[in-house]
Amino acid sequence: MAKVKKQKTTKEASTLIQFIPTKETQQLIEDMRKVWPERIREARKYFLLDIANYMRNELILRKPTMRIEDKQWEYANELKIGILEETKDVDSIAIYLKSVKEKITKINMSRTLLYFSTKKDSPMWVSVLIKHGPWPAYLLPVKMKSKDALVISRIARDDEITVLDKEIMTKRVMIEQELEASGLNVPVVGPSDNAVGLIANVDIGHQAARNEFGFLGKSQGAPWRTAFIETKKYAAQCMKKIATYITNGDKNVFSLPDDIGKASKSVMKDGMGFYREIVKVLK
Repeated sequence: MAKVKKQKTTKEASTLIQFIPTKETQQLIEDMRKVWPERIREARKYFLLDIANYMRNELILRKPTMRIEDKQWEYANELKIGILEETKDVDSIAIYLKSVKEKITKINMSRTLLYFSTKKDSPMWVSVLIKHGPWPAYLLPVKMKSKDALVISRIARDDEITVLDKEIMTKRVMIEQELEASGLNVPVVGPSDNAVGLIANVDIGHQAARNEFGFLGKSQGAPWRTAFIETKKYAAQCMKKIATYITNGDKNVFSLPDDIGKASKSVMKDGMGFYREIVKVLK
């Protein structure tokens, strides 16, 4: 509110109306200066958490799955929501999956491709595997240990496995020579059980993206793209909540997840494969 003050009439000036803030209004303005910058920052974070929660719920409704070892995994129930970065100007919220490992078996190695990345003390022959990879698991020419390399697994179709099998077997003699020169004792490139029992990090992003387009069998109905479209619509409606929160400071206006966490650098590094593949799907 404001007081209206009528100025006195003089010979030199017309009558003037002057608006002066009341003490209560002046105090409200001062309070807004102190409180609202913080509320604006919080509103931005709550808005992002709200829409991330909405998208996760949309995915849970659509029940996307992926195969891990010999089971179908409804992974949407295990999607996490975490705050990546908080500064005065930036809030970053992530939906992510923690890394998942699988054991290579006689049953699943016929449809599994193996990729390798060197570790600090990896033997030289790991570089040869990387050079000629990816490897159908049943063609792995060495019984590896976990300390030898970082192992990543991807599920593949029979036709993809066949192409890579032919390519590797065509260069078999050359690869064996390179492996031996790099320190392996009498390596043999060919079908074997060398990969059985090997623990690999599943490339969950790659598999989720391929399932999205039905590249690994029956289509799952594009759950990620559908959830993303619905979330964009919801986000436009959710914008109204920002103004409401700034005015009343009640965060319950937002639909926030119950399990908000902090996404550490190591967790996000593990999840970058998932992120890169899913982002391709949503473009």
